[in-house]
Amino acid sequence: MLQRYPPWWEHAIRKNTAILSVVYCADWLATSVCNTPYEPHYVGDLRGTAQNNLKKGLNVQNLPHHYSVAATSTSTGNVDLSSPGLAPIESAAPAEFGGPGDLWSPETLLAAAVADCFILSFRAIARVSKLDWTSLSCDVEGILDRVEKVTRFTEFNLRIVLDVPQGTDEQKSTRILEKAEHSCLITNSMTSKINLDAEVRVAA
Repeated sequence: MLQRYPPWWEHAIRKNTAILSVVYCADWLATSVCNTPYEPHYVGDLRGTAQNNLKKGLNVQNLPHHYSVAATSTSTGNVDLSSPGLAPIESAAPAEFGGPGDLWSPETLLAAAVADCFILSFRAIARVSKLDWTSLSCDVEGILDRVEKVTRFTEFNLRIVLDVPQGTDEQKSTRILEKAEHSCLITNSMTSKINLDAEVRVAA
């Protein structure tokens, strides 16, 4: 379970989550599905500098942001997803709902958004915190269940493995992993429970 943070951090997250996180996650379809890498250039310190430093060196538009996706299909075909400036993708129901199981589905796309948002959030916060790291993996399991006659995702389990160079502060690394989960706009937009299982591996 995630720890609670000092008041200055909680205040900064509440005030700046949209500015921080939307840049890390807005391109998740491109990075996860279309292999079009994007590198945000977040610069700033959350303690007391607020929006000016968050925007410094970062091409962030003023809120609110609007993201448009179009979905089209025939009575029996796959669903074609498109968004301005992005390569279209096909989706279908998952195997659990009688689908083919070989295409992205709403369920796997949602889990992908959680994983992608976590990594991009971590990358930005690690840069600000001057944390050296080598690689990061994020495996996400979404649990779909029926609660009070409503079918919904009840929780997401995040399995994180962070590889860092020798001499890296493991406690600092763990704190940044927790902050990345806390600042991700995708999980912040959900009512599902988020479980974070993080491991920091220091190079020998």
